[in-house]
Amino acid sequence: MAEALFKEMVSSRGPGGDWRVASAGVGAYDGFPASENAHWVMQKRGLSLKHHRSQSVSIELLQTYDLILTMERRQRDVLRTMAPQIRERIFMLSEMVGGEEDVEDPIGGSLEDYEHTAKTIEAYLEGGYSTILRLVMNQKA
Repeated sequence: MAEALFKEMVSSRGPGGDWRVASAGVGAYDGFPASENAHWVMQKRGLSLKHHRSQSVSIELLQTYDLILTMERRQRDVLRTMAPQIRERIFMLSEMVGGEEDVEDPIGGSLEDYEHTAKTIEAYLEGGYSTILRLVMNQKA
């Protein structure tokens, strides 16, 4: 959901240029579609997860991105340990607004759980957009 929401945000108000946005999971298996509830919640926002497939995070994948945002502290810490050479590019999404709160994973939850998570992600992306831009631009400099 975060990938779809951020892609939409960048396309609607981004600074231009080429953005590569992807989702990967610390404990994910490759090739699985998004859950039905995730599809419904994104469809309500006019976004599609039809082509989304899960992928597992790897050091090689991490090294190709200027900024890596995690949903949870544990994920951030695992990735920083896994790839210490790029630890300055790895943050929690909530850190973009000066916090350090986990975004609850709604997997297996109700449609309302997915909606709550989507709203949380939207709030962090909206509030942290300028910080995200600054961090990405600093990496490109």
